[in-house]
Amino acid sequence: MTADRMLLSLVGRNLLLALVGLVGLFLLVDLLESVGRLLDGGAGLVIVMQFYATKVPALILQLLPVALVVGAGTAFAQLGRHLELRALAAAGLGPGRLLRPVAMLVFLVAVAMMALSQWAVPPATRNMESLMQGSLGRLDSSWRFFRTHLWFAAGENRLIRLGPRTVDGKRMRAVTVLDLDEAFHLKRRWDIGKVRWRDSEGAWYGYSIQERDFSPEGSRFKVHKELKLDWAVGPDRFQDLSGRPAEKSLAELEATAQALLSRGLDPAEWILAWHMRWSYPILAALLVFVMFPLWVSPARRRSLAMALLESAGLVSLAFGLLAVCRFSVSGDLLSPAWGAWAVCIFFAMAALATWFSSLWSRR
Repeated sequence: MTADRMLLSLVGRNLLLALVGLVGLFLLVDLLESVGRLLDGGAGLVIVMQFYATKVPALILQLLPVALVVGAGTAFAQLGRHLELRALAAAGLGPGRLLRPVAMLVFLVAVAMMALSQWAVPPATRNMESLMQGSLGRLDSSWRFFRTHLWFAAGENRLIRLGPRTVDGKRMRAVTVLDLDEAFHLKRRWDIGKVRWRDSEGAWYGYSIQERDFSPEGSRFKVHKELKLDWAVGPDRFQDLSGRPAEKSLAELEATAQALLSRGLDPAEWILAWHMRWSYPILAALLVFVMFPLWVSPARRRSLAMALLESAGLVSLAFGLLAVCRFSVSGDLLSPAWGAWAVCIFFAMAALATWFSSLWSRR
């Protein structure tokens, strides 16, 4: 128990120091790069502090694997420099026994990462986006125009342009409906002031409607105060799917992917994000398991600089492979599931190889 407490204390302390240092460094660099734009936008000190507070959960999530590898690597380098690893080996504590407290800490970090990605990062990212769109003035009126004037296909020969609408897609304003013939010529056009979905009837109703019929015999114009619309799609077709993957929980990612698929759009980015919520914490654990047999070898004496260099190399390899997999998914070379789990499989095989090599050398 004394060895377990010593390892937990040392690795945990180094992990926290590395995490605080990395998060602080990233925030400082971002502030130095953005201070000019923030001042030009007239943002006050309170708004700037709120803005950077919303960035902290996502930064912690992204940097926890790095801090974990750096913390564990430097902790065992310290033990090796003071010959404590040799003393532990002489007492009969091999790699498997030393792994137990570290594995406990790795498990807690993985659980913390999953909790952050599910409950902390999405609301913080949504708040950050609202600050950037509002108080920080990043987005102008043209963005809002294109955000609220969207085109939807509602059948083979029908296009619908929506103005502002509710999140559930059941209430809309400034709606234009175009009916086209087989040659893509305009047959009929409706300009509708308001559209409502009635759950009791399962149908759409339009109000303040101007109808134009462009038949070969000549165009006709009609005005309807209220009219039941013959739309074959339901309100789920027009639900608001705004927001980046980081702004959504697992259930919201799955629902968004299904909605995109039903609209004929590619949901690969959302499916990839769903899988990454599970694979990223596991990758953090695998990075530690890959290096652990080398870290606890009593024959290796490393300096802190060497430990930092090894950790940086390992993390760079992991993030480089993740970037390659993301590009492969976006280019339809890999499925989203393979894009998320391929790196984990690679490091799982590497961990098996390093542990087998370590055990074989001890025979």
